[in-house]
Amino acid sequence: MNHNIAETLKKEWGYETYVGISFNFEQPTAIVAPGKGVIAEMKMDFMSEKENLKFSAEENYTEIYHEDGTITRLVILKAGSEKVEVGDVVLPGQILAESGGENYHQGPHVRMVNQKTVKEGTDKFKYTYFPVVFASSEGNIEIKGLSGLTGIHPKEKVLMLELSKE
Repeated sequence: MNHNIAETLKKEWGYETYVGISFNFEQPTAIVAPGKGVIAEMKMDFMSEKENLKFSAEENYTEIYHEDGTITRLVILKAGSEKVEVGDVVLPGQILAESGGENYHQGPHVRMVNQKTVKEGTDKFKYTYFPVVFASSEGNIEIKGLSGLTGIHPKEKVLMLELSKE
């Protein structure tokens, strides 16, 4: 699980804000759309020459805008590996790009952040981040710690879930 970068750098600040989840891989892996949406933004041209990174302020990413107003941001993707473009409608399980992160100390991985805009006060807006819930053979689960998972996207179930949203 990812937390606010300030929590990592300055533990005495007391941040305990959830901001996403990391998926670690043994080798570069195809990254797929977690749900139906529109590719709202992407940056796929950054190539780092540094090694053993823990964090980089500049990374490749893809943002998916979903019909419920939420945004999924997938970060640490391999430069030039994109299979979609801004404006494309994507479906669950559709390949977006390849994971990056070979130059990070934890190896190939991708970070996933779900966020939505909420009104704060009378005239301000801010992003809030919320945990990702995954469908599994045991039901819906929220990942709260280190665990091993195998992702699957059975077409029949994905189509049924998407059609049932209407």
